[in-house]
Amino acid sequence: MTPQPLPTDFVLSHASLTWREAIWGYEHQWIDWSCLSQLAVDRISSPGESKPSEVQLAGMVASESAGAGDLARMLAGDEPVVPEGALRKKWLYLLLRWLFENRERFSDPLALVEEIFCDFGHPLEMAGFIRYMPPADGYDPRQHTKAENEARMLAHWRDYLTAAERHFGFAHGSHE
Repeated sequence: MTPQPLPTDFVLSHASLTWREAIWGYEHQWIDWSCLSQLAVDRISSPGESKPSEVQLAGMVASESAGAGDLARMLAGDEPVVPEGALRKKWLYLLLRWLFENRERFSDPLALVEEIFCDFGHPLEMAGFIRYMPPADGYDPRQHTKAENEARMLAHWRDYLTAAERHFGFAHGSHE
């Protein structure tokens, strides 16, 4: 299973989060209060007017962390509503990006991808790197070795990440 929560530095260096996106990740336990706090620090460090809730959240210490979600929800309430599907797509990307970058740490990273596939409602864009999904392009896995099939799935996973980065306007990372 992927670590929950994802590391704050990873999340904030790979995606620009709105408060609505941040609270969605927090409520699904993909980030913890420290990520919300760091997001607030980043916001008040940027030019423009800071909100009192952001200042409070930025100065939060562990003993006060129980209130982080409430402050972030207040901040999210000031932003336009975002469709659930858009929130899911960004967090799906973040989870798959983290797992791809750290896949060597796991004995079977594709099994973890399959768990994420189920957790996120079987998104079609993942089908090319799910072992039990039939290939859509005429490829016959029976004609290839396990290593060749896994290399093909890793290539599809890498392609998904590149496409998601383009979609979100993120800087392209290295997908080795």
